[in-house]
Amino acid sequence: MLENSDQSNIIKCREDIMVTKIAIVEDEEAPYNLLASHIQRFAEETGQEFSIERFDKGNAFLLEKDMGFGVVFLDIELPDLDGLSIARRFRETNKIASIVFVTNLAKYAQYGYEVDAISYLIKPVTYDSFTLVFRKALNAYSQNEEYDFVFKLPGGLQKISIKKLMYVEILAHIIHYHLTDETIEKTGTMSKVEKLLAPYGFLRCHNAYLVNPAFVRGIHQNEVVVGSENIPLARAKKKAFLEGLSHYYLTKAGKDELL
Repeated sequence: MLENSDQSNIIKCREDIMVTKIAIVEDEEAPYNLLASHIQRFAEETGQEFSIERFDKGNAFLLEKDMGFGVVFLDIELPDLDGLSIARRFRETNKIASIVFVTNLAKYAQYGYEVDAISYLIKPVTYDSFTLVFRKALNAYSQNEEYDFVFKLPGGLQKISIKKLMYVEILAHIIHYHLTDETIEKTGTMSKVEKLLAPYGFLRCHNAYLVNPAFVRGIHQNEVVVGSENIPLARAKKKAFLEGLSHYYLTKAGKDELL
């Protein structure tokens, strides 16, 4: 990561202004500077505010702990990883951000549908083409950013989206809600949380864990891979968990196939 910014994908910095986090994954200076200048111009023209983070390598982007970006501009040709591979791995922990590929040749962006990419931009990116795609990306992200729950916290109220909630963990009577971009802690019981999240398909893999199947990357022996985390899979819960996961893939995954 080359620049610092705030730690959540939407940060309230004034009463009437919201800041949306933008990632630019680009190894060359000129294309990055051009995109950044387009974003700044768009912000000035529309009265919106954006926080930009630049990554010069794909691995640096994927190692970023805070993946709560609203829009990701992703160069397809990078020194270490290709853009499509990066996008696939990014989608494991962020389902709602808008991905925009940036490339020298349009043919390299033809597989963007695999990662639900919004569109692509051809270098050098003109401001007119940028604004058309950026508006579309922002609108798509805004529609995806649905809030399902409101938590009462010591500092006030906080809204969260099921699409960001990867798994829930209980430790010493404290419930930890692990989202893609932060962790929220509250007192409570796992039985109540399980009942609350049941309509959203969350699965119990252990007495101490509830998992969002949308973030499950695989099963390795007695562990569930959720995003970049390995969570214990209790033997007593394994059969029901695997049945629930299979049902999710068959009913929710749509274009995916079970092999």
